[in-house]
Amino acid sequence: VNFFSVGGPAARASCFVVDLPGVGHARRSKDERSAFGAASAAYLANREKHVLREALVLCDARRGPCADLLDAFAALRVSHRVVLTKADLATPADVASALSATRDRLAAAKHACLLPVVHVVSAKTGAGVAALRAHIAALVTDEDALPD
Repeated sequence: VNFFSVGGPAARASCFVVDLPGVGHARRSKDERSAFGAASAAYLANREKHVLREALVLCDARRGPCADLLDAFAALRVSHRVVLTKADLATPADVASALSATRDRLAAAKHACLLPVVHVVSAKTGAGVAALRAHIAALVTDEDALPD
């Protein structure tokens, strides 16, 4: 689990971005993905509930969301939003399929914590990045976004 402070050194940071690497469709062995998944689940299950405003689940737009990962977030009742990355490498059909898979997950009652806005971004072309940055900035600065 990697922590990045936003707004200054950790002692004075306005918030942290927490990276849970190696889960989902990561290019790792099954054992490594399992270990990363366990560490990620432990972090999410044991964190102070008031500190997490939202999880951004980064998914390759060519593959769509990992069903097991979304199920884990739902089981832990973590508000989460899908971000489809690498849109420049995906075909329009890939993106449509990934969006459809996410919409299907939204329709499932057990996924009430999955938020209905999906960001499609490309770091290479910059497509969608400004909207994602604006969303993250709003999460950081909006006191009303704090969980109960």
